Amino acid sequence: MVDPVSLHLWSWRLLYPLICAVIVFAQLIPLQTTPMDIPPPDLLIALTCAWVVRRPDQVPVVSVALVFFLTDILLQRPPGLGVALMIVATEFLRSRSPFMREFPFLLEWGVVTVVMIALALGVRLPMQMLMLSPPPFDLSAREVLVTTLAYPACAAFCHFVLKVRYLHPGDRESSGGYA
Repeated sequence: MVDPVSLHLWSWRLLYPLICAVIVFAQLIPLQTTPMDIPPPDLLIALTCAWVVRRPDQVPVVSVALVFFLTDILLQRPPGLGVALMIVATEFLRSRSPFMREFPFLLEWGVVTVVMIALALGVRLPMQMLMLSPPPFDLSAREVLVTTLAYPACAAFCHFVLKVRYLHPGDRESSGGYA
């Protein structure tokens, strides 16, 4: 028989890629064919950051790598660079997770904003060094701004809808030493 704690943990680990697949599917649907002045937020980054900050044991590195690699392929972005940067970003947030549960939300939001800015610059700088044409800077800046503004909604979705909450010391469902 399967341990109930392990079953619960693996059900959450399977839910993350499923929600990400729904987000990617929604991005692939051509709802608007003309360019927009304000780009849509990258909900995948915001959701992943919110989930990793709250419950790092429920979002393994392999899931993040597979989700973002498949997203790069499906959205025709250069594969690999965004994946590597997202792994570094999530591992940074994962290592800070035990401390961030005691932060006020505004400080958490600030840390995630810095991570999102680092992601945008981390994609942009190698493209410029290799003399590839990166997207216009103002477009990238607007995307980071909109994604940053969407982070509280993703955090609220994780907290209130999915019930993904911080793991406190002494919780029964702790695993992996993150309690």
